[in-house]
Amino acid sequence: MMGNCSIDGITRIDASLIIKQHNDFFESLGNIECVEVLGHSLSDVDMPYYDRIKLSLPSNVVWLFNCHSERDLSQIRRFCMRMNIKDTHYKIREW
Repeated sequence: MMGNCSIDGITRIDASLIIKQHNDFFESLGNIECVEVLGHSLSDVDMPYYDRIKLSLPSNVVWLFNCHSERDLSQIRRFCMRMNIKDTHYKIREW
């Protein structure tokens, strides 16, 4: 079971349960050199997953974000600030 619950008819996923169920995957990320984010909104709902991913990554990992619009650019910058990703550890590619 994925860890879903329904409140007022809205399905919510228990991120902590899913993260726990897939802990082996997260632990396997220790040798990653680059994380490429493609077509992702970087919304708050996904932050528990990104927090867990970042926890498993080497400190010198480079993040590569693909950007389609000014809105994407703003979201990427907010995301990097929230995740404490240094300017030297991320790149933004427009496409």
